[in-house]
Amino acid sequence: MSLDDLERELYQKQLKNTQKEKKEIISPKEKSVLETAPRDWGVVDNAEKQSHFHISKNYLITGIGVLVVATISAAGLLFFNFLQRNDKNVTIAISAPAEVVRGVPFEIKVNATNQLDISLTNVVFDLRLPQGIIPFSQNNSNMGKAIMTERDGEVGGGDLAKKTFTVVPIGDIGSIQKITAGLSYSNGKGNEFRNQETRDVLINDSALSLDVRGPDNALGGSAIDFDVIYKNNSSFDFSELAIQAQYPPSFKFISSDIQPSSLNNYWKIPSGLKGGAEGKITIHGVYDGSSDSQLVFPVTISSNFIGTEYNLVTKNLSIATAPSPVSLTITANNKDNYIARVGDTIRYIIRYQNLSGVALSDVVIKATLLGNLFDISTVNTNGNLNSISNSVIWNASQISSLKLLDPGASGQVGIDIKLKSTFPTDRYSEKNFYVQLKAQFDSPSVPYYLSAKNTSISTSLETRIGGAIFLDARAFYRDSSSGITNSGQFPPKANTATQYTIYWRVKNFATDARDVSISASLQSGVIWTGVVGGNTNAPVYNERTGEITWNIDKVSAMKGIFTDPIEIVFQVEATPNITQIGNYMPLLSETIIKGTDDFTGLELAARDNPLTTELPDDTTVASGKGVVVP
Repeated sequence: MSLDDLERELYQKQLKNTQKEKKEIISPKEKSVLETAPRDWGVVDNAEKQSHFHISKNYLITGIGVLVVATISAAGLLFFNFLQRNDKNVTIAISAPAEVVRGVPFEIKVNATNQLDISLTNVVFDLRLPQGIIPFSQNNSNMGKAIMTERDGEVGGGDLAKKTFTVVPIGDIGSIQKITAGLSYSNGKGNEFRNQETRDVLINDSALSLDVRGPDNALGGSAIDFDVIYKNNSSFDFSELAIQAQYPPSFKFISSDIQPSSLNNYWKIPSGLKGGAEGKITIHGVYDGSSDSQLVFPVTISSNFIGTEYNLVTKNLSIATAPSPVSLTITANNKDNYIARVGDTIRYIIRYQNLSGVALSDVVIKATLLGNLFDISTVNTNGNLNSISNSVIWNASQISSLKLLDPGASGQVGIDIKLKSTFPTDRYSEKNFYVQLKAQFDSPSVPYYLSAKNTSISTSLETRIGGAIFLDARAFYRDSSSGITNSGQFPPKANTATQYTIYWRVKNFATDARDVSISASLQSGVIWTGVVGGNTNAPVYNERTGEITWNIDKVSAMKGIFTDPIEIVFQVEATPNITQIGNYMPLLSETIIKGTDDFTGLELAARDNPLTTELPDDTTVASGKGVVVP
């Protein structure tokens, strides 16, 4: 039936109903009253007719409205039926494993079948992922998204289209992840449709496992070693992994058998981990005794998927704590925060006391010197020096009380050692030097309230080495390299002006220096010409005081050692007076450089000698030729 035929039939039915309803408006009793009414009711009769006309008109409008609604409803019903027929003839199926392993990529296959005689256009497959599953695809448009899409263009009548999506489960073990696959398309007549199918996937295991092994308990001041053992339990080869450990505040990291990639708690494993392989990292540190009843070390292993790192396994190591049975402290030159300079002599004092309440037998104290600025040949101590391991040992053969250290008993041992006079200059990137003394107290005796094989306590002290900054001030008469031309008579002549160039060159060792300031004053008879050169900002001249000041925000460590120094050059003009005949004329006062060591916070300072017309750095001037002549 066409739409016109449908409208005509609905209209005829509505018209008949309206006529029937109109007849039923006047009852037999009302009709009798009207027939016996006087003729002078004619006006009323006309009004009645007009009223009936309006009623008929209203019913006609109502009928048309009903017809329109019925037409739209019928069209919608036809459209809905057509949509349902399309859905039944276009099917989508999703194929995925029922159970997956956390961290191991798997495939989801989506098939779409077109059973219509017409082609589907604007075909788009989409995969909607839950939080516990991420895309694993080189398609950059899908990276980091919860919806993966693939376009297929057109699927012909009777054709089958297939898409495969690769994803990675990262959700909790035991969680069920709901995946929805969808198909959006057009039927060629401008109508848009979407079919979808869902599938549940269980994450039942993890590809990676962690085992963190350490001591059951720790004593204040004692060393703690723990192992992080990681394993790939699957056949999938992980291309890049990372291990990260978190330390409690009372744990001080000392070292690890594999150098951390960042800070002291992050290890990248760029080679990854093949299926079935395992690895281990051993971490060494010291518990300072200030924590509560236990130490907790969370350790996480993560993998990089398409440029993003995801945590896959976290394991905690818990270690019970107990008060230290021994007090062990170190001072350097009577301070626990002494800052040294190259060439200094450091006197280390190691103090110990038995706090256990029981006697400790056969005590051995060992000190190890760590740092390439120690001059081991200068060690002075009453202990036994091992110059191979750079360690010193004390036992009962040197200190008799160590044979049996009574409860509450205490003592001390010492080492004097000199630092080298210069910083090493074999590596450009090396800076912020320090030396370290590590001390360890051992006894085979164990207090009854501790479960340990022996009583072992260790501590260490780091001593920072302050940097060194240098200034070189030079004066020249002949100086073609600077591009500044000097004029005037030389040797200098009384009452005659001669020009000179003065260089300031800054070198810095070992630490970064900030807020650096260099200053000097022009001497009597010398004026500032205003001609300046160099490779940085210009100095400032104070005409009233004759002082020249050069400020530098920062000088990097090793600047001028492996690279060109920071340098300025400026020109002055000197006119000797007759009292200076036969002598060198002073040009510039002593030059002083000051700054702040960024590593230690100490002041850095250096100075260079005053400059005169002797010009020892100008190779074109022979000895004695800078003397003022009449």
